[in-house]
Amino acid sequence: MNKQDFIEHHNDEVELHDIIQDNKKIYALTTFKRAIPYYKDGLIEIYRRALWCMIDNKYFYGKQIKSASPVGELIAKWHPHGDIAAYQSIVTLSQPWTNNHPLIRGYGNWGNVLGDPAASMRYTECSLSEFFGDVCETIRAEYVDFIPNFDEKYMEPDYIPFKVPILLVNGIFGIADSCTVSIPPHNLNDVIMICKRYINNKNIRNDRLLKDFYRIFQIMVKYLINLI
Repeated sequence: MNKQDFIEHHNDEVELHDIIQDNKKIYALTTFKRAIPYYKDGLIEIYRRALWCMIDNKYFYGKQIKSASPVGELIAKWHPHGDIAAYQSIVTLSQPWTNNHPLIRGYGNWGNVLGDPAASMRYTECSLSEFFGDVCETIRAEYVDFIPNFDEKYMEPDYIPFKVPILLVNGIFGIADSCTVSIPPHNLNDVIMICKRYINNKNIRNDRLLKDFYRIFQIMVKYLINLI
């Protein structure tokens, strides 16, 4: 948030309510970028920058690197905040119990489903996951808008062009100012099937679009009931 983003009232007589409302609105909009995922790639700001940092340095699947390396690069060039938050973003993107299909491949102790934390960044290693390579082949300026980073020395993509809606596949949870989002993860095959059906017929009704999904869901519910 830059100084020029705030409203200058000078010596004009204004109501305190108006000052708070106007500046609060600006602050709220900036928190959305950090905590609410962008619908185009399903990522919040720090997740997108962590992935872009690894793409920019070519830390692709099979080329594992000490986690401290992308963390340092991330806070130096793309996300000028604490190293703990930067490392936690990489940890979250690597955990299979947090994501249906992790976008980062972690090597070492990355915590567990019970809530134990990951080992320090100097002990773990990481790379982009094999799944990431399958759903995002390349990022080109002719397809994706690039925007300047915080000090306008480098350019970063406005979003990452995935082949599938990661927002639905992995789901996400975020809390911003006066706003929250909670999207559960969905089965990859179901998401692809529904996307294909919608692409072939954009006028299709929702009941037809989700027909097979409901049928499969009913079969699963009956199976679980029989187990009980």
